[in-house]
Amino acid sequence: MCLKWGVGYLKSIFVAPVLTNKIGNTGTNRSSRTCCSSTTLCEDELKSMETTAEFDNVLSSRNKVIVKFTASWCRPCQQIQPLFNQLSAKSRSTEFLTADADDLDEIAARYKIAILPTFAAFHSGKLVGKYVGSNEEKLKAWVSEMST
Repeated sequence: MCLKWGVGYLKSIFVAPVLTNKIGNTGTNRSSRTCCSSTTLCEDELKSMETTAEFDNVLSSRNKVIVKFTASWCRPCQQIQPLFNQLSAKSRSTEFLTADADDLDEIAARYKIAILPTFAAFHSGKLVGKYVGSNEEKLKAWVSEMST
């Protein structure tokens, strides 16, 4: 089966049915940009990737990178962000970044990101592991494993 990825793809399959079923179609745009969209920096100056070229450049120029794939409409993504910031601040050998899966849909498709949040670990530009979900203890353990 081949899925067509496009801007807003993840939002359309995960959020639109929920909004329609629970609150009805009010015509209100509920996808306002918040912390961790691809155009803002989160607290503690955590870098967000804005373009595919920037994403590829960072991966090729860094030894270890952990990327949090997120979206502005994803509440679990927003809830786990403070922990992701803390893990980033504690790490000396790994760079932590965020990437909006809607804005960087080509990257999301490349790494088969279908559920948010998804965390991807890269070593010398190659994907070495993924963690899907927002369980704080499991994320801490996974980051520890990927950072060594």
